Amino acid sequence: MHPGPALDYALEVGGITTENELVASMHPKQLAFFTDLAKSKVLLGGRQSGKTYGVGLWLIADWQKHPGKAAVYITKTATSAVRRVWPILKGICKRFKIKVRINNSDLTLQFPNGYSVWVTGCKDKGEADKIRGEASGFVKIAIDEPATFADDTLEYLCTECADATLMQTNGDILLCGTPGPIPKGFWHSLCHHEGWSRHTFTALDNPFLPNARQYLEDFKKRYGYTNTTPKVLREFFAQWVLDTEALVYLTSLQDFVDFNGFFDLPTNRPPDLTTIGLDLGYEPDPCAFVVASSWMDHSEIYIRRAYTVMNLTPDLIAGELRKLKRQYAAHKVLVDAGGGGKTTAMALQQSYGVIVEPTPKGLKRPKIDLMRGAINSRRVKVHLVDAQELVSEYKTILWDDEKANHHELSDDHNADAAIQACLPHAQFAIDFEPEVNQWEGLDPDKVRAFEEAAEQRPD
Repeated sequence: MHPGPALDYALEVGGITTENELVASMHPKQLAFFTDLAKSKVLLGGRQSGKTYGVGLWLIADWQKHPGKAAVYITKTATSAVRRVWPILKGICKRFKIKVRINNSDLTLQFPNGYSVWVTGCKDKGEADKIRGEASGFVKIAIDEPATFADDTLEYLCTECADATLMQTNGDILLCGTPGPIPKGFWHSLCHHEGWSRHTFTALDNPFLPNARQYLEDFKKRYGYTNTTPKVLREFFAQWVLDTEALVYLTSLQDFVDFNGFFDLPTNRPPDLTTIGLDLGYEPDPCAFVVASSWMDHSEIYIRRAYTVMNLTPDLIAGELRKLKRQYAAHKVLVDAGGGGKTTAMALQQSYGVIVEPTPKGLKRPKIDLMRGAINSRRVKVHLVDAQELVSEYKTILWDDEKANHHELSDDHNADAAIQACLPHAQFAIDFEPEVNQWEGLDPDKVRAFEEAAEQRPD
């Protein structure tokens, strides 16, 4: 059967011009999605279902129809875009011999007639506004893995930014990804709204994936799952089910707000211990800062502030830490010793006069378990306004497959900084001792550089 008018139009106006090759590159459910003329679509895709290829083809196939216009693929972070969709978009152009100018820095594809496809991250409402700012508007907008976005950010991105720019072009919008672990929220509502055309792919629909059924059986056997396990239903069969086991920190958002949220500190006395947790980043991952306080006669730790800042160099990090130390009279600043954390700690101390203690190295899972235990026992309280970025992260952080760490798609910068901030507090049920040898493990050249910087720094 001929696939329909959408494919006819794409072939007539140019772009990918070999019908047989185009059709042959898609499995039947990809083709049904590709030829759907609806202006607003949702695509629920399980693992290895061909979702990303189908969406990439949707963005590229009729490029000659839109000279000078643009399309965009939006993920939670630009890092995940580079890993997930960027190679596929370039591969489609190569496969169909489309001559494009590739900019790996800006993540844009420029086509001969001025049409462009670019990919970008959108971690908050501020970044969503750049979608609204496209001068000529977008003809196609694809939002990947909506379940990883904060609910208010996703709604703002769709209703106030994407729709505003699509109005200029009468363009199309697509939300594509895995169902979230809790069947509610903006993403869930769109999947069940009559105004959105819905498609579902699974690995079992993908004939280009060898042994898909055997892989699923092996996966279930490896982890003791069945076809009714929420994780299997959600991630393989792309079904909306309640899957609280996938969430790292929360089993109930309402319980967290009711029992772990706070607005006022428990006493007017100065805290006995106030710490700042620092999670390092630059771009596309930001630096995160978390302030936590405790009192010896109270059994709780109070997370008073949590926020992220992009593009901070060491001197700007030092300035941010000085500001927080003054504002909260903080006693300690802590940073993860892994991933260059120790080097940064020494640079902040020796070059900028800010003492930062590296926390103990080791596996991530034990530290996550400490925070989970503290949340479940209600020993960690989180300010619902000044630490709202942390609350938003806790709502969406998922386990990786081995339940050893946060899932790579999860935004966890504040959550990681919160662990660093809480480690020294007695209420966190761990004996924390900073490492005695501040130079241990550092390259000798770096040690000499830090020592020289310390000697030259005024007291």
